[in-house]
Amino acid sequence: MDEYRGEMDLTDGNRASFVLTVAPDGKAVTECGFLKQPTAENIAEFEDGMRTILEDLLGQITRLERVGIAENPELARQQREAFLRGGSNN
Repeated sequence: MDEYRGEMDLTDGNRASFVLTVAPDGKAVTECGFLKQPTAENIAEFEDGMRTILEDLLGQITRLERVGIAENPELARQQREAFLRGGSNN
């Protein structure tokens, strides 16, 4: 798996830091955090930027889905790893 780390300066001065993990089969997971509490506009701007990055890395995206942040970091890690492996973690 390839991992990319980066930061994205947003138009209102907020900043998003992210880690993008790409599996050999093209599946990708992005984890991010914001310097300040993000607004709806920050999230939309970040998603647009990530779409551009993903299309540069992987080509045209046919489906993009945002999944909410889990309250349980360990469960979120397990689900992310299962997704990237292409299996189920149940």
